[in-house]
Amino acid sequence: RLTAFAILCAILGGCMRVPVSTLYGLWSVDMTTADPGLMRVAMRTPVGLAPRPGGMKLTYTAWRDGGKDKRVFDFILSEAKEAAELAPLAKYKRSGDVVSAFRLSPADAQKLRALQAESRGEMTSFQGKPHGEIGIFADACRTVALNSGPILTSTYLLVPPNNG
Repeated sequence: RLTAFAILCAILGGCMRVPVSTLYGLWSVDMTTADPGLMRVAMRTPVGLAPRPGGMKLTYTAWRDGGKDKRVFDFILSEAKEAAELAPLAKYKRSGDVVSAFRLSPADAQKLRALQAESRGEMTSFQGKPHGEIGIFADACRTVALNSGPILTSTYLLVPPNNG
């Protein structure tokens, strides 16, 4: 059973609203130990707005207090079209919307695991507190005319139970 889908951010012209319970869930996730190979990202968009191929991106940013440079690593997410990947998302679908799932490639998951190990190693250093963040970004296109007004989307992050 999947623990939770967390609203990570609203993108593509929407306003960010994150419920307090979700903020707590996100705060309690340890991204230095969460297995990137098991993490999933989902995006709910109106019918007629679709992520471009290669347009879903996970960005991992690392820095230290007092450090000069932030290190930014981008990973392209691939669409997960298998029924087993999409079934848990059914509860997030609304009339007039499409929900798509995405994941890291095995090679990118391994690269992110190496970055996580590096971050865990840096935590024992006394050269400023280490920080990290994960962002999800989408490049989408219209496939049909959209209604006028705001384009509402939601982005979800899945971290499996007892993982992170």
